[in-house]
Amino acid sequence: MELTELNKQDLAIVTEFYELERQIKIVKERQALLRADLVDIMEDYNVKKWENEYFNITYVEPTTRESIDSSRLKKELPDVAEKYKKTSNVKASVRVKIK
Repeated sequence: MELTELNKQDLAIVTEFYELERQIKIVKERQALLRADLVDIMEDYNVKKWENEYFNITYVEPTTRESIDSSRLKKELPDVAEKYKKTSNVKASVRVKIK
């Protein structure tokens, strides 16, 4: 089915969804830039926490994170990978990618 075959109400929903997704993408990009600026400011002024009646901002020190390389584990120790495999139910959804 082509989008042009949708009724007006459904087409309006798809169109509104697209517009919101586009706006969210723009806002998230701006948010990431501002978040990086906040990290720089807090490092420059050696501020660990900034709070007022509107927000709390806490500086989180850089750290390392350990994780399991599941691809390598499955390849080198498939029996161990299978033994610890966890299955979860995932509800239906839609995947949207803005071009």
